[in-house]
Amino acid sequence: MTFDQILPISASSTPTRGFFTQCLVCEEGEAAKHYGSVCCSGCKGFFRRTVRFHKVYDCPFGKKCNIRKEFRNCCRACRYAKCLAVGLNPMLVHGDRGMTKIQPIDKRKESSTKFPELPITPPLEEKKIKATTSTISQEIKARLKAAVKKEVDEGYESYQICAIPRTVKIENLSLPLGRLNLISLISTKNVKEISKYYSLVEKIIDNFVDADYVTHSTVDFKVNLDLTALEASEAPRLICERTRIDWSAKHFLTGATLKAVWARTVLGYLDWISFIPEMDEFNTIDKKIMIVGRSIQSLWMVFTHRSAIANAPGILFSGGCFFPRDKNEWINIDSDAVLSCSRTSDIANNELIDEMKELKITDEEFAILKVICFFMPVPQLSKDGFERVQNARRKYTSVLTEHIRMQNIDKPLHEILDRVSRFMLLLPIIERISQLDDDTLGMMAIFNMAGMQTSLTYELHIGKNSGNENPECTLSNPYKRTPILTQL
Repeated sequence: MTFDQILPISASSTPTRGFFTQCLVCEEGEAAKHYGSVCCSGCKGFFRRTVRFHKVYDCPFGKKCNIRKEFRNCCRACRYAKCLAVGLNPMLVHGDRGMTKIQPIDKRKESSTKFPELPITPPLEEKKIKATTSTISQEIKARLKAAVKKEVDEGYESYQICAIPRTVKIENLSLPLGRLNLISLISTKNVKEISKYYSLVEKIIDNFVDADYVTHSTVDFKVNLDLTALEASEAPRLICERTRIDWSAKHFLTGATLKAVWARTVLGYLDWISFIPEMDEFNTIDKKIMIVGRSIQSLWMVFTHRSAIANAPGILFSGGCFFPRDKNEWINIDSDAVLSCSRTSDIANNELIDEMKELKITDEEFAILKVICFFMPVPQLSKDGFERVQNARRKYTSVLTEHIRMQNIDKPLHEILDRVSRFMLLLPIIERISQLDDDTLGMMAIFNMAGMQTSLTYELHIGKNSGNENPECTLSNPYKRTPILTQL
C-alpha cells in the first residue's frame, strides 16, 4: 500500500506534528498532519466546516483556480477540490463529541439524498506530491509515509468507501451533477485513474437521488420537456427530479410511462456529460451540437449494457420498465410501447446485449467505451470542434486498449487486440440502433404519440439533422415553447 492511496473509514485523524512545514493545499508554513494528509490550520478548519455542514460549492472559472495562501479564499470550490486531491479524508472529520460513529454500509440508514459507494479522494500521482513538497527532506517524507501507512487498511482494494450522506441546497441541484464537486479527476493521462473515474461517474448517475418519488415510471411523475438542449444541459433538473434509476425488469414499458422514462434517462445523460473534462474545451455552439448529436447513441449504450449485466429478459429502460425480447409477450403491451421499440429490439438484443454478455464487459471497460462512443464527429461541427473530437477519441481508445492490456497482462497480444476490436465493433451497431430510434421517436414526436411532441424530443431525434448550427434559433423546431422555469 502506497502513500498516495486514500485512507479507509476507520483511520484516526489525530494530527501528527513536526513532519511537514508546508501546507499541501495552500503552501502556507506551520502545517501538520490532519485528516489523513498535511495542511495548515486554516485549510483544516475550512475542510472541517465544509464536511460538517455539508456545503457544496461551484466554481465560475472552470475549476482551474490556483490555490495559494494569498488568495485561497477566492474560490472555495477549487480549494475543497484540492483538499480532496492532496488526501484530506472527509471520513476522518470528528463530530462535536468525538468521532462520528460510522455504521456498516449494509446497515446505514437511507437519507433523503442518496450517494453511491465511492472513494472520496481519488489517488494522487506521486509526481504531484513531489511538486508541492520539493523543499522537504527525504528523511521527513519517509517518516510521514511510515506514519500514514500504519493507518491504511491493507484490504482497501477489496471494498469501496461510502460517501458521506449530505443535504444539498435545492438551487444547487438544478446544476449538472458534474458541477457539484462530488469527485474529481486529478490526472487526465493516468489510465488506471481515468478508468476508475468514469466507472464511479456511472455509479453516481445511477444512485444519486434528490426526489420524494419512489419511481419515475408512473403517469403522475412531473416532467418538463419544453426546453432546448442547451437549457437542459445547463440545468438538467428542470426536466424532472432525480429519482432512483432502477435498472430492473419489473414491468413492461407502456405508452403512458414512455415520456417519463425518456425524460429521466435524458436527465442522466446530461448529468453524465458534465463529468467529461473535454466538454469544457468546446465553444458554445460546438458543445450544443455534441450534446444533441451524440445523445441517443449514449442512451442506447446504457440501455444495452444495463440489460446485459442484469441478464434481463429484454431491454431495460429504467424505472423498472423493460421491453420483452420474446415477441409472444408483445400482445400484452400497448401499441405505443410496441411501436417505440419493435424496430430496435432484435438488433439490440442479438448484436449488442448478447455480445456484451459473451465478452463479460467490466464496469471500467464499459465506462471508457461509452466515452469513445460519445466522441464521434457530428455534422456542423467547426474545424476546431472536429479536431477536439478526434483527439479525445484517440485518447480514450488508447486508454481502453491500455486498460485491457493491464487487466490481461498474462494473455498474448492477439487476444488483447481481439478483445479491443470486439468492443470497437459494437459502436457501428449503436449507430444503426440510434438511427432507427430517431426515425421512430421522431415520428411519435411529430404526431404526438405517447405525449412525445415536445421541444426536447424534437431536438434530440429530429432537429439534429436539420443543419441548424445556431442554438438560439427556434425556426427549425416547431414545438419549442417558453420553458417552464418553476422549481420542481
